[in-house]
This record gives sequence, structure tokens and C-alpha cells, in this order.
Amino acid sequence: MNYDAVIYDLDGTVVNTFDMNLYPLMKIVEEELGIQMTYDELMHLTCYDGHGVLNALGISTDVYPRWVQYVNEYPHPATLFEGIESVIRELDDKVKQGVASSKRRLQYDIDVVENGMDGYFKAVVLSGDTEHHKPHPEPLLVCAKMLDIEPKRALYIGDSIFDYQAAKAAGMAFGLASWGHISTEGMDDIDYILKTPSDILKAVL
Repeated sequence: MNYDAVIYDLDGTVVNTFDMNLYPLMKIVEEELGIQMTYDELMHLTCYDGHGVLNALGISTDVYPRWVQYVNEYPHPATLFEGIESVIRELDDKVKQGVASSKRRLQYDIDVVENGMDGYFKAVVLSGDTEHHKPHPEPLLVCAKMLDIEPKRALYIGDSIFDYQAAKAAGMAFGLASWGHISTEGMDDIDYILKTPSDILKAVL
């Protein structure tokens, strides 16, 4: 084994939540700021948790429940990226697997638990579990500690510059989930560019 553990980001890596989050966010921006922003203009904010997105836009976090309401009303729910479930299943008895994500617990329950994937993760670190958030390495280091492995023996898989920076700061190898909407700007030392989820197996085994 090349690694003792694989730790995943969620949104844009395991779960495709872009449409269900961004189209409702476009509505929030128009209601609160009186302007129209495009899907692509909002995409770079997906590395933040919900409150972080609103803060970055200059919108009060009091609006967050309304955004959640719009997300829940969106007709197309979150889905697992094609191929990721079979990879996680295959790794289940080979390496430890965990999550270090900016997602909030309620949304984790909806997107991951309800998809039947929670049982594969031996450690889950979400936005409310640490003082610091990505790109700070704390969520990744806490996850590694919960898995009882050295950070250098973990591969962290994500799709954003924050994921990359957090992995490097934690001393972990980084695999870029290029099936998500990503930009490689600022990522100068990527260990693995993963074209499909099955590439995770090649990197780990």
C-alpha cells in the first residue's frame, strides 16, 4: 500500500452539489444585493462552507436558512459522482477512509448519510468540529489523528485550491479530483491528477 488512509473532501469530490447550491444562491444574490451573478462567477466560492460563502458576498448569515430552504426546494438533489461509490467500497477493507470537509452536519446527513455512504468513513471532520477551516490544516490533522495514522501516510483528495493548500500544510499527499469543477491555478505541486475516481485505486494500492 502506498498509503494507510484516504481522506476526502466532499463537495466537488464525492458529492455533486454544485447545481443544487449555486442556482438557489443566484436567487439569494439577486434578492439581497439586487444584482445578477452567473453560475461561473459563483463557482469559486464553493470551497467555503455556507456561512463563508455569504460572508464573501457581503450577505448577512441571517439569510442562510432561506438559502437552505431554496436548496431543499431545488428539484434535483445531490448525487454521488459516477464511479466514486465503487472506489470507496473497494477500499473499505484495504485502507482507512475519512472525511475532512467544510460541509455542515445537517447537509452531511442529507448528502452522505442518506446516500448510504457514511458507514465507510471511520472519521468525519466537518465545519463545526474545528476552530480553523481549510486552507488551514487543522481539519485534516484532526481526521488523521482520529484515524490513528501519521499525516504523511494519508492521501487527501479534493477539488479546490483550499484543499490543496490544506493538504500541503498538513504534510499529506494531494490528489486532485478533476471530475469536479476545478481550477489548478496556484497548485504547483500536485501529487496526483485524478481524471476519474478509479484513478484513486492506482494511487493508493
